[in-house]
Amino acid sequence: MRMTIAAVIATHNRPGLLANRALASVKYQTRPPDYLLVVDDSGPTTRPANREALPGFVAGEVKALYLENHRTPGLSGACNSALSWLQSVAPDAYVAFLDDDDSWAPTYLQRCEETVAHKGLDMAASGIVYHSSIDDSGTFLRIPDQLDVDELLVRNPHIQGSNLFVRLRKLLEAGGFDEGLVSTTDRDVCIRLARPRLGPVRFGPVHEHLVHHYAEAGRSRLSTPGSEVKCLGLTSFFRKYRGRMSGEQRTAFLERSRDLFGCDADAAIAVPPVTEQHTGEPYHGEHLDLIVGAITSPEVTGVTRLLEDLAARIASRDDVSLKVVLLENGGPDSFSRRALANTVEDASGRGLDVTVKALEEQESDVKAGVLAATPGQLSGRKSIAVSRTMLQHYLYLEAKPRPGAVVWVLDDDVRLEGLAYRRDGSAHPEDVDYVPAIMRLRETGSSVVLGQVTGDPPLPVLSCVRTQLVDLYHNLQQLSNLGPDVPYPDRRDENRLLRLDNSDYYYDLSRSETGHLESPFWYEASEDGLSSGDVFEELVSRLPDILGGKQVFRPLVQSGRAGDSGGLTLSVRRGPNTL
Repeated sequence: MRMTIAAVIATHNRPGLLANRALASVKYQTRPPDYLLVVDDSGPTTRPANREALPGFVAGEVKALYLENHRTPGLSGACNSALSWLQSVAPDAYVAFLDDDDSWAPTYLQRCEETVAHKGLDMAASGIVYHSSIDDSGTFLRIPDQLDVDELLVRNPHIQGSNLFVRLRKLLEAGGFDEGLVSTTDRDVCIRLARPRLGPVRFGPVHEHLVHHYAEAGRSRLSTPGSEVKCLGLTSFFRKYRGRMSGEQRTAFLERSRDLFGCDADAAIAVPPVTEQHTGEPYHGEHLDLIVGAITSPEVTGVTRLLEDLAARIASRDDVSLKVVLLENGGPDSFSRRALANTVEDASGRGLDVTVKALEEQESDVKAGVLAATPGQLSGRKSIAVSRTMLQHYLYLEAKPRPGAVVWVLDDDVRLEGLAYRRDGSAHPEDVDYVPAIMRLRETGSSVVLGQVTGDPPLPVLSCVRTQLVDLYHNLQQLSNLGPDVPYPDRRDENRLLRLDNSDYYYDLSRSETGHLESPFWYEASEDGLSSGDVFEELVSRLPDILGGKQVFRPLVQSGRAGDSGGLTLSVRRGPNTL
């Protein structure tokens, strides 16, 4: 059966080199690719030229496609955009990557195919001819004969974007390219291919020098010594893998980064200083008429704690009138219904004004035309869409005769405290005085404010497992490299930096950000001064929580001051904490 080969060229503002060097070399392959993908990471003024150039280099039955990078800007995002497209149309393909300023010898794809087919390989790499100028006849670099992680941690064994020929399935199993790295991406993906998560990767060399790599002076490249992008890539790579490196490897990596590229990869982390969260000055304003709404669950522990928080933190104030509206959504099970009734009775006994919109009342309102729902939607637990719509309608009816009232919609499993940074960089719960915060937010004139949630994200469990498994893998690698009595290293600043750079750092399926998926977060111990052995035991004891939707590695931490009205930005996200 004929092998499917996809040639992928990621390009960035080099229309001339793309056309006259990279695409030209693909056109004259003795074994043409089945797919030719140009993924454009260029600026808007350059993209038309790249798009128009592609048809001129397509011959025969090659399927050519021009894509724009829809992921993180940069080489990794562009390559992953191609992998995402190929996954749906050619999942069994081999992918041959080519930098837009390099070229292949005419027999490159033919020899890669022959080598892989003959030896039953998943991945192959040919030799590279290094050109320091356009007129340089070139230096023949050593052809790698294996994927050696120990070598990859220190240096590149001459596998890079233009001689990377690999099975698509193995690339996807390895996690694709790390979009958190702006350079040094090839070494990173080779490390993950060499130590695969889902099975061995069979690698072999192509014993010919068939790739021409051009490093002419005077033009910007990702590997230009001393460039910001090269230094940033080396620094990010070192932070990701230094916990796995031996002392000798760390020294060799840092010396090579300094001597060859002029970069200090172990430079101090520049993150904004921690400002302890606070709620500002006490608010001495008008009376707050507050209506809180929540949807209940079969397990009433969450709503019980929420009612306790409301009673202790808000209902006890003299400057607040508080009304709580609960939409029953635990299903018809009698045990759950009795537990909810007992919880509400206890809360009312503590002076909390609570109204429950019971299942019978909901059904009656649907029959009367007050609410719209089908019998099937009412027979068991209602969906988020139906239950939220019902709750909001009941809150509207409650607030309509009370001009000026503020409605606060909360998920029943939230607690009225915020996880925030302390000056030492650690994250701890803090008390929040919500009344002045709400009043200051109302003064902004905003109609709806979606508040933050800290701790565990309000997501389906499977939406926050992948990232934490990446974290677990790297944390175990680091811990295995430390003796049990060695003090556990403090890497909280690295976590803070990743949080600042990625707003969806805790989420596997974000449509807006994909740069955080392969960037590990480091476990933050429960207290300072623990040994690595103590932290290992603590970490292992918490691992089952991951499959319960809890954040062991990436808890949500408050990004601004509680109740700070100066940080309001437009948002379309649904909030489990909505005013």
